[in-house]
Amino acid sequence: MTKKSVFLDTSFLVASQVKGHEFLERTIELRKQFIYEKANLITSQIVFDDFWYVLIGLSKASVTNIDPKKLYSQLKKATQNVLLFEALSLLDLDLTAKELVDTLDIMYRFKQRPRDAIIVKIMKKAKVKYIASFDEHFDKVSGISRIY
Repeated sequence: MTKKSVFLDTSFLVASQVKGHEFLERTIELRKQFIYEKANLITSQIVFDDFWYVLIGLSKASVTNIDPKKLYSQLKKATQNVLLFEALSLLDLDLTAKELVDTLDIMYRFKQRPRDAIIVKIMKKAKVKYIASFDEHFDKVSGISRIY
């Protein structure tokens, strides 16, 4: 029997690292479930790009003049926390030119943002069927089941 693989999306990572986030408790429950199931957790460098972007935006929204050194420290700590998740690995498969063009089909067919379409393409290429995400738009993608 093969282990279940779950792709961790930006919304899941953000919720897991922001105190008081509306989905913080749910991320804790899901992480316990994933450990119990011995699931392989996967994310991608493209998710970290979005993760940092969202955290920077949240910091700037909550503090008028955020100290760049403090922001860097917070981003580094949040990133290190995520990288310590049990059974987490980074998955970034090189997409061929054809696969990159095929990603546009995912954007069009399933009404996905560019970054999310790339995530879906990476997941499909790696045969990962589950995504931990609080973003409902992944529900539109056939062959992908959202865990939330």
